[in-house]
Amino acid sequence: MSAGQQIHPVLSLDVYRRVKAYSAKRGMSLGAIVEEALRRYLDDSGDVALILGRLDRNGRGLERLKRDLELLSEFQSVFVRMWFAHTPQIVESERETAQRLGAKRFEQMLDFVSKRFSAGHRLSEDLVGETIGDDNELAAAAAKGDLHGTSTTK
Repeated sequence: MSAGQQIHPVLSLDVYRRVKAYSAKRGMSLGAIVEEALRRYLDDSGDVALILGRLDRNGRGLERLKRDLELLSEFQSVFVRMWFAHTPQIVESERETAQRLGAKRFEQMLDFVSKRFSAGHRLSEDLVGETIGDDNELAAAAAKGDLHGTSTTK
């Protein structure tokens, strides 16, 4: 056995009996079982838990992005179908005027979208109505890893 620090924890009789039975079943000493259990407990409440929490948050973010992309793709598909169904063909003599007017209207639309986007308005939020998490969610997950007095900062 390698050198270490001896401790004298007090266990309830129920937990002691369960640990004793487990050690007999596994052929391990009580000290080895306690050390392994403490190691796993401390690993779960440290950087590993924080990293897993961040990965989970990133996974949820990717799912939201996928949903939003699918929603916007469907929105565009419906718009194009409606446009083709309700827009008459332009005769050759009016084509140049229509192209100028179309370019002007397109610029107006870009200005409108730019203003709404820079103001923080998103179409996907209008259609879905779901509030998306922010940096406070990450802070709460990081604090959760510190519930037992372990610090994740160095």
